[in-house]
Amino acid sequence: MQDRGNANGNGYSHVPIRPRHTEVASASQPERKKRRIENPEQNSPYQDNASGNGFLSEWLRDLGSISSSNTSLGSFLDEKIRREQKLAIENEANARKNEEKLLKRIANLEQNKKDLQKEIGNWRSQNGSLWKEKTRLNDENGVLRAKVESLTEDNKNLFKCLEYLKKREGGFRSEILGVQKEYAALNEKLSELQREKTALEESLAELKNNNDRSISIAGRWEEFCLLKQVELEEKQNELEKIKEENALLKQQIIRQPEYTETSTALSGQPHANLFNFESSPENSRFATEQFTFKALEQFMTLPPEEGTLITQPEYSTQPIERAPGYWQERMISNDNPSFRGK
Repeated sequence: MQDRGNANGNGYSHVPIRPRHTEVASASQPERKKRRIENPEQNSPYQDNASGNGFLSEWLRDLGSISSSNTSLGSFLDEKIRREQKLAIENEANARKNEEKLLKRIANLEQNKKDLQKEIGNWRSQNGSLWKEKTRLNDENGVLRAKVESLTEDNKNLFKCLEYLKKREGGFRSEILGVQKEYAALNEKLSELQREKTALEESLAELKNNNDRSISIAGRWEEFCLLKQVELEEKQNELEKIKEENALLKQQIIRQPEYTETSTALSGQPHANLFNFESSPENSRFATEQFTFKALEQFMTLPPEEGTLITQPEYSTQPIERAPGYWQERMISNDNPSFRGK
């Protein structure tokens, strides 16, 4: 159907095309009727055609009716022509409608044929894919059969293992009871360890508290040492000044060559050693070996928590009060060069 031409412009070359608003010329309508419709004045009952006898008999009947009805021939002919024209127009309209219906039906049939051809092609392609799927399923079926056979063998082995496990079930039960007893013992040990952990946590908290107190006391010791160091530096400066004065006095004494009674009398007094300003570690109050932790304990007593330092009345040195946590921050900080206990 697709190989046919499109000579008529509608895709159906086998269907004749008749222009509209023209008279129908076919084998069902004689040429005589066509000429009568197109040229009614030329119509004559004596014209030669294939149905002349029938036409003549018709006209004779019409003439008989005219003579009986006393009507004129012209009016009769006009009425006859109008009836024939009306009948021809109705026949032409019906023929056109039938032709359009036939054309639509033919077009639908052609479209149905194309759709059926496409559907047949689709079915053929689906049939091919189904054959391939069938072949693949057959192959998979063979593989599955082999797997089923192997699984059957495995099932037999599993049944043997199940029988063996049933025999071992009694041994497993006794082992489970032993494990449960061990679990109970371990649970008791765990409870004991938890109690020990609680005690250790309490001890740790107490140690942390003592550590904080020690840090506070160490800070106070540090400040006390700093104060003593400042006092030592002041005494050393005074000692240097006394040494210089002593040297000047010695020079003055050496310059006097004569001995007077006053000088000899002074030299014989028991307090003459006061003029000897040489420092001796035994007599010096600020000797180096005295500045130790034990020496500091002699001049300071540790106060209770939240208390203040108590010093000997000989020195009358009061520590500087700091905010809570000050010395702990100084102990933790990396930039703390003044703390000697590190």
